[in-house]
Amino acid sequence: MRNCIRFAKILLLVGLVVLGAACQAPQVQGLRSVDWQVKSSYQRQDMLEMQWKKTTFSLLLYQEEKAGVLSMVGLSLTGQPLFELTFDGKQVRIQQRIDAMRLLPFDFLVRDILFATYPAFQPQNSKVILDQSHHYIDINNTRVLDIDIQPQQVVLQNIQVPYSIVFSQIPEGLQ
Repeated sequence: MRNCIRFAKILLLVGLVVLGAACQAPQVQGLRSVDWQVKSSYQRQDMLEMQWKKTTFSLLLYQEEKAGVLSMVGLSLTGQPLFELTFDGKQVRIQQRIDAMRLLPFDFLVRDILFATYPAFQPQNSKVILDQSHHYIDINNTRVLDIDIQPQQVVLQNIQVPYSIVFSQIPEGLQ
């Protein structure tokens, strides 16, 4: 329980930093997709290790497509539900979240997760620059993300808000 409270506090701090950046641009750029088409039977499970400043924490992320809507569920490593949300290509809808996450700007987090894990995610006003295993994401002609895709993991660096996420895919986990 103590770790869950610590995790929630850390996540809230990261959220406040992202929210602070979002205050300068209240609308999340690079999330809306004109050509949103969920891959049929798309399903992905990852362990995420997030780092902001000197603080690191982990969570499990489960993504699944149902009827053209992508669902994401975040769980603590002990299995406690942290959040549940959906994305229809235009809007993120939060179904459930723990109270400590109420200020977390999920629109920005979902955008970054989709660029790192979703096949061929290409929203409006964005440009993906490929350089070997690196994907550089420019939104409105401003570099926002650096994503390094390796066979065993994906490393996302958010350049605007200095945080990183390491995605380690779980082939057949969370059922």
